[in-house]
Amino acid sequence: DPTIPDLKYAHRDAEAFADWLRSPAGGSVPEDNVRLLLDANATNNAIIIALYDLLDSCKSGDMAIFYFSGHGDVENKLRSLQPGFLLAHDSPPKVYATNALDLVDLQRVFNELTINQVRTLLITDACHSGKLSGSDYGGTQATALALQQQFRQATRIMSCQPDEVSLEGEQWGGGRGLFSFHLVEGLIGLADNNT
Repeated sequence: DPTIPDLKYAHRDAEAFADWLRSPAGGSVPEDNVRLLLDANATNNAIIIALYDLLDSCKSGDMAIFYFSGHGDVENKLRSLQPGFLLAHDSPPKVYATNALDLVDLQRVFNELTINQVRTLLITDACHSGKLSGSDYGGTQATALALQQQFRQATRIMSCQPDEVSLEGEQWGGGRGLFSFHLVEGLIGLADNNT
């Protein structure tokens, strides 16, 4: 939607993370085990289908990783509840409940995976600045707080604290998000300073 500010490099961040998963440093994850949804393919329905596929394919002892780079916000109609959402490519600028990934639904999938003895990792680069539906009352911050509080059983790596914003720009890898760029750089070995 033209009223939701575009992120220039979220797709490049997702591609870089998927490439890392496929690499020896990332465990040489088979292509069949990586679901990469970019731009117009990253619809709310596609994301939900991919999440539910994890419930069918993950077995005890497996690890499920959910990586998201994009906007996070809260529903502007239900401010007292502060339900957080991750915005898909087809999310509307208002009334996210109609077509955005509700953090409660994401948490339900993660809880079910945990019950099935699946290790879970949630990585979000989702608190970008910009004029979103809930910006006037801290929507991106509330979403970050919900991610911290609701996913206690999952290992979480998040781009920022609730009172911070994420950045993206050409100065990071020719066009990437600051957090995702340094995350992948660290994962490929630059964070290892003692071998």
